[in-house]
Amino acid sequence: MTAEAIDADPWLSFPPDGQGRWVIRDRETRQPLVSPLDHDREAEDISYVGRLAYHGGSLFVIAGVHAMGSLGAVEYLSQHMAPRTGTLRASGCESPFPA
Repeated sequence: MTAEAIDADPWLSFPPDGQGRWVIRDRETRQPLVSPLDHDREAEDISYVGRLAYHGGSLFVIAGVHAMGSLGAVEYLSQHMAPRTGTLRASGCESPFPA
């Protein structure tokens, strides 16, 4: 279910790269965003967050590249984004560490 929804995301993809690492990629620019954990930065990760069309409705997806990315996304959303999004379909990724 989640993979099907992410595959239909018009903005971001979330495939493994040639080395088997999960990478969030901007579909327009093809810019990969790699987890800082995959570059020996132990206290940082990134996550995929999307409210996506799914079988005539919406599916909200949170998927960290590693587990701590999911936890960080949930914490951020609960503090900053929940009151602002309404029914907007969106996806995003914040990373200070592009590939």
